Amino acid sequence: MPPTIISYDELTLVFDTGSSGQLTHFRANYQFEDNECATNNGDCEYRCYKTPGAYHCQCKKGFELYEKTKCRRRK
Repeated sequence: MPPTIISYDELTLVFDTGSSGQLTHFRANYQFEDNECATNNGDCEYRCYKTPGAYHCQCKKGFELYEKTKCRRRK
């Protein structure tokens, strides 16, 4: 089996049945996901963290998150 290649421009799938027979009905789905943190820090006031299917903002120590993207001093 060829080595795994990680690339930002291509997707390679290797389907190994482990036998010499021919199998049908192989299907693969590829979904491109935007990185919200890459543009304007995801509108986060302090720090943006990308997670699968979402992103989250975080505030520095002593501050709390409000309205999903803003930080204010803890009371």
